[in-house]
Amino acid sequence: MEVKKTAAIVTNLFAGFIVVLVGLTMLSFPLNLVWGTFNAWLWIVSPTAILWAKKKEDEKKSLTGI
Repeated sequence: MEVKKTAAIVTNLFAGFIVVLVGLTMLSFPLNLVWGTFNAWLWIVSPTAILWAKKKEDEKKSLTGI
């Protein structure tokens, strides 16, 4: 199960980089920054933050023995 989660996150990050780069190259100056920021947050930062929070929560549960 952990391998599937890791593969899904890696695929999501890879797809996120592609979406951000396509938006940055296709759109004009002010729009490409908005597009890049929004999609970087949506595809790259959020999944990474969720994974990190889940890892911290699992570590906390293993230390307390709950």
